Amino acid sequence: MPCRCLSFRNNFLYTPIGEVEFLAQYAPIRPYLRPELVLLAQRAGELVGYIFAIPDLCQAQRGRTVDTAIIKTLAVHPDHSGLGLGGLLLARCQQAARAGGFMRAIHALFHETNRSGRISRHTARVIRRYTLFARQLGGQP
Repeated sequence: MPCRCLSFRNNFLYTPIGEVEFLAQYAPIRPYLRPELVLLAQRAGELVGYIFAIPDLCQAQRGRTVDTAIIKTLAVHPDHSGLGLGGLLLARCQQAARAGGFMRAIHALFHETNRSGRISRHTARVIRRYTLFARQLGGQP
């Protein structure tokens, strides 16, 4: 099973999707990816972890200088979790962002109870929380 699937399978609200759907979902941001903000970790030729960040495009839309990188995804294969690989990937991504002229990094949508949220706690602070609402469909509320 691919690293991306195994890494997220126990995460809150994770639903597996096929490769075609995955590629289609991320195709719109592809032109904005910066190679130095996409890091892959391999062991014996196998992908065991990755992280990627993108420039904060909302800053550009507001006419501001883009000085913030958004760390979108951090994943480590379960066989390699708890060994510091996620922390290393995060540190290297933040270093690459700083070297690329970014002044801040936002760890976007990292659930606090997931391992990525626990890793972020060492270098980041919560700036926003989200609430999930649910409603029964087709019946009484």
